[in-house]
Formats: sequence, structure tokens, C-alpha cells
Amino acid sequence: MKRMLTKSDPFPHEKCANSNCAVCNRSDRINCKKRGVVYQINCQGNHDTPSGIYIGETARSISERMNEHLDKYQKKSQNSVFYQHMLEKHDGILHNLDLKLLASAPDDAMLRQVTEAVYIHDRSPDLNRKEEFGNSNVPRTRRRSVNESLQS
Repeated sequence: MKRMLTKSDPFPHEKCANSNCAVCNRSDRINCKKRGVVYQINCQGNHDTPSGIYIGETARSISERMNEHLDKYQKKSQNSVFYQHMLEKHDGILHNLDLKLLASAPDDAMLRQVTEAVYIHDRSPDLNRKEEFGNSNVPRTRRRSVNESLQS
């Protein structure tokens, strides 16, 4: 009952003063100053080609992280997963990217990283290059004891 009656953020978000804010220009419902979040970025693409999905996490503000992604993307950096997606799926034509917050864990880096890994595992986003905590197909190796080493 308490959860239904209380708000986690009772103060409504006002759009920030930065007219170039990458977050506020995409959504008026996301607080661009929010820190410690797990987020999803979707390529809007077009009707003929599939959209790409990326899931990430950051301890910094979502605005800082989104600006980094967009800077690499707009500069057509080879390190940008979004630019690589545009080359492969959209003939190099840059499309809009949408942002969505999935979870918040501002004071708990491990919880944030595990939450990101769970979202990556469940949604299988096509733009993620790695899966932290998700290498279940890597066989575990056992350390050899001193006696086993001497016997070999």
C-alpha cells in the first residue's frame, strides 16, 4: 500500500537549461542528471531494416554517457557501436537513437552491473559487444596442486 501511495521522485523533472542536452531532447520524462543507471538505446532505423538495441550502465549522469555515445556516433568513429550498426544495416545513413532508463542503482556498482548483465542476457541486444557476468560457455579450469605439478 505504501508503494502505491508514495513516489520515488516526488519532485517533477524540469527540462534542463542546456538546449543541446542529448537526453532532454529525446525525452521530457528522463532526468538527465540521474546517476547510476542501466539504460537502453534503440536505433529508430526505418521500416525496411531492423532496429538495433544497446544496453549499458553508468555511474555518471545519463547525460554525460549519452553525450559520449552521440559524440562518437556523429563523428563516425570506428569505435562507435551505433555507427558500425548504421554501416552494416542502414548503408551508413545515421538514424535517430532513442533512450530509455531500465533501472537505477546509484550507490551500488555491483547491483548496477549485475542488473545490466541480466537485461543483456534476457533481451539479447544486437549492439552489445560483450556480456559481463554472462560467459557461461567458458569452461572453468581447476588449479593444479603442487603434487599434480610434480607428477607431470
